[in-house]
Amino acid sequence: MKAGEIVEKCQNHPNEALKKTKIPALGHKYSAWTVTKKATAVTTGTRERNCTVCKKAKQIEPIAKLKPTAKLNVVAGTLPLKVKQAFTVKVTGLSKGDSVAAWTSSNSKVAIVKNGKITAKKVGNVRITVKLKSGLTKTIKVRVQKTNVATQSLKVNNKVSGKKIASNVTLKLKQTLKLSTEITPVTSKQKVTYATSNKKVATVNSKGVVTAKKKGKVTITVKSGKKTVKIKVTVK
Repeated sequence: MKAGEIVEKCQNHPNEALKKTKIPALGHKYSAWTVTKKATAVTTGTRERNCTVCKKAKQIEPIAKLKPTAKLNVVAGTLPLKVKQAFTVKVTGLSKGDSVAAWTSSNSKVAIVKNGKITAKKVGNVRITVKLKSGLTKTIKVRVQKTNVATQSLKVNNKVSGKKIASNVTLKLKQTLKLSTEITPVTSKQKVTYATSNKKVATVNSKGVVTAKKKGKVTITVKSGKKTVKIKVTVK
């Protein structure tokens, strides 16, 4: 708003100003910012606010792109694969608006990749890279070998809570406990097996569901290759 002034004049001498008082400009006062276009990982957004005094002035500002993010279903390090073995890499946790742009292999003679599916061709080392539309890239080191991929570590969790299972567990009669496993590397071909030391006290099926049958103590053994986890169960 423009500045102004008040002029006081004499009634007998209207052409002469007796006093002038300046009125300062009110200035612009703006409302809160309103997002007019949300930012994504690939495009900037915008926000604006309007003057509450003059109702005409407007400010517009850009909103920075979202930080690109991505998670892969493989752990850090080298991913082993047997010749002719295939494994599909899953990409999750993408920022809004982002998506996979391309998959590439550093050596298609060793391994090829299509839509995240890696297929081992011959013995050797190769890098598989996924690039997002935002420009973010993730690289996986792959080692192709002649032998089957063996389990290097085995972790047993409570499937309901997702937490690592305790070495000692107490169950009530007829209560069930659902187990799940995490195998490293994820490309291991050694199956997970479950066994009970006493079926009369507690049973366990091929899906890892433990069922308490009668009072007593029993050991549930989870195995993959040479890796074993034992869980002592007390049924009360």
